[in-house]
This record gives sequence, C-alpha cells and structure tokens, in this order.
Amino acid sequence: MSNNPRVAVLNGIGLAELRIGSFRAAEEAFIEALGLDAHQPRVIYNKALSRFLQNDLSGAKTAFVEAVEEARSSNEGEALAMSLYMSAVILKKQDEYGDAYRLAFESWELGNKSDYDTSILLSGIRLSQRIFDEAENWARTAITINKDDGDGHYNLACALSLQGKPVEEIQTALNDAYRLNPGLRSQAVTDSDLDYYRKQSAL
Repeated sequence: MSNNPRVAVLNGIGLAELRIGSFRAAEEAFIEALGLDAHQPRVIYNKALSRFLQNDLSGAKTAFVEAVEEARSSNEGEALAMSLYMSAVILKKQDEYGDAYRLAFESWELGNKSDYDTSILLSGIRLSQRIFDEAENWARTAITINKDDGDGHYNLACALSLQGKPVEEIQTALNDAYRLNPGLRSQAVTDSDLDYYRKQSAL
C-alpha cells in the first residue's frame, strides 16, 4: 500500500461501502485514494470492482485493464491474478471467449493452479466455445479443488451431455450438483447443454 496513510484509510472506507452495497460511494472513495497515489493496483482493482457491481461493464473493463497494467509494472502477483480473472469474467459476458480464456488461464497460473473460481470460469468459457473435452477437464479440476460446490458438478454434467457420454455419468454429476445447490435443478430444465441427457432419459 502507499506511503501516504490517507490512501489506506480511503481504500478501507471504499471496501466498507462495497460490503454494504453502496457501490457509488465506494467508487468515490477509491477515486479519491487514487488521486493521492495513482500507482496502487489493489485500489484500481477495487475501483473497477465497484463499477462492475454497478453493472457498468464498459467502465469496469477499462479499469480492470488499468489494474492489470499497474499490477504487472509493480510485480504484484495477487492483484494481477484478481484483475486478470475479473477481466476474463467481463470478456466472457461480452462473448469474447478467446481473450477471456487467455486471461483466465494466466490468472490460473498465477494462482498456483489451485483456484476453484478460475477453474469454473475456464470450464464455462470452454463450454461456450464448444470445446467440450477441455470443459470436462476443467470441471473435473474444479471438483478436485472443491467437491462441495454445485457449479463444478453442473459444468461436468453439461460437458458430458454435450459429448454424448453415458446417461448414468451425467445423472451422477447432476445429482451431486442438485444436492449441493438445489437451485440448479430449475436451470437444468431449459439448459440446451443438457438436451442430449433429457432426450436419452426420456427413451
């Protein structure tokens, strides 16, 4: 953090505002902090996050790029990994899957190849790109990291269905997903990734 103690204070105020959902107030605190010291990748990241939470994807995308550049120049690996991850999230939302995968994979490598959320993101990107075997591999990696979250099992079920794998395997993955996150059951009803599974189950 900056040598100016006021930067840390303002960053703390911004984080407190984020926690209570006051995203605009949070952004104002981060902007004031950066006015005192512009070379703070974590504060830039927090400013970008506040914009993302306000559904300002364009502003967030620009700010996360700025955070990535600042983190690279200051050699702050954790801030870089977080900024790359969020940049990839936005690019996926904008259907820019190639760049999203590239940034997410770099974040994965910086995170010692052990971050659950990043492996889920990588699986989801590969599903969107219709690269089903890699989507399956990333889903299995996610489950290895954290078997107690439904998203990994759900992505695995989708990847298996899209490859025409045995219905029993798909059902096992879905059962695990529903057990851990019952809300996924309603999502599965209309998810086109599971069309094969539904057709085969109806036979």
